[in-house]
Amino acid sequence: MRRKSRKIARFKKKPEGRVFTLFPKLPLELRMMVLETAVSELAPRIVSVFDPTPKKVAFTTSSPCKPVASYAIPALLHTYSESRRIAKKTYDAVFSTNLRGAPVYFNFSQDILLFDDYQAMMWFFSFIDEVGATTKRILSGTVVEKKIPVIGILNAKWEHLVISNNLAENMFRISKEIILLRQDRVRNSFELFYRDWCVRFQLAIMPIDLKPESKMPIIGHSTVNQMRAKFNIPGPKPRITGRKLRVW
Repeated sequence: MRRKSRKIARFKKKPEGRVFTLFPKLPLELRMMVLETAVSELAPRIVSVFDPTPKKVAFTTSSPCKPVASYAIPALLHTYSESRRIAKKTYDAVFSTNLRGAPVYFNFSQDILLFDDYQAMMWFFSFIDEVGATTKRILSGTVVEKKIPVIGILNAKWEHLVISNNLAENMFRISKEIILLRQDRVRNSFELFYRDWCVRFQLAIMPIDLKPESKMPIIGHSTVNQMRAKFNIPGPKPRITGRKLRVW
């Protein structure tokens, strides 16, 4: 008695690349309209730049760090080819030179560039060549006419802050607004002096009708924690002092 031949189920080869699965029969023109609307409604993001070098390592010009960027990549950039093409009209791939690595997708109309500390900011705006003999200042790798809406500096120890005129000029040239963010702590006279100096410098560069007192908020720990959780910003690195673990 001959056995009946079994039919082997053959699966169709999956199409290469992703497709528009939500509305597969929607005309191309309407799909583009949906995607363009989705891009326009995306909220501003915070791109956090921090120095991954352990703080116990002394900072010297012969040992440059490689700043790291942390940010949420817009979903439309990695959904499928059509959404990526539309999103790239709004998000520019920039800062690869500053980060010594992969670029960051940045929306120059609304995104915020936040530095976790002063050293990360310094290495972002300048770099040391392979020989380590000279320090060269560079732009942010962006088109000159494009400016970053807001540059923020967080967790800076202002009593140890020395910022050169060249670096300050470079920052103000590519940004529309500088915000000094700091967690609650005792304010000393040097910090107040620096804040006052920065306001005067800002008024000299920017339109005179700005209100600097509203541009430099003082935020508390709860606000910082909420911001870190929402935008997936790495927290400050723990430091070991003696036998106690302290978080700055």
